[in-house]
Amino acid sequence: MTRVLVVDDDEDLAELLTVQLRREGFEVHTAFSVAQAKALAAQRRFDALVTDWHLADGSAEDVARNVDAHVRVLLAGSSAPRGDLFHRVLLKPASSRDVAEALRAALP
Repeated sequence: MTRVLVVDDDEDLAELLTVQLRREGFEVHTAFSVAQAKALAAQRRFDALVTDWHLADGSAEDVARNVDAHVRVLLAGSSAPRGDLFHRVLLKPASSRDVAEALRAALP
């Protein structure tokens, strides 16, 4: 089963995405901050990372640099960064189906 880490400081949105991705067949773990994401990444490896761009204690770049994952998907509000940290950028509001499809397309 594909192990996904969802990181978003909006706890309601993170929980909703977590539940919906689990229904899509993913094993999902949730963090609400960069610090929590780092702690989870120290305990286990993830196949994929889905993270919001702006977090209360940092940014998606901070998460991406500290979470080893084969696939990294960024959820961005209106603009997205350029660079090689993320395999896919989805503009909000992206549905859980959009996220699941992005993960499936990018995963081996």
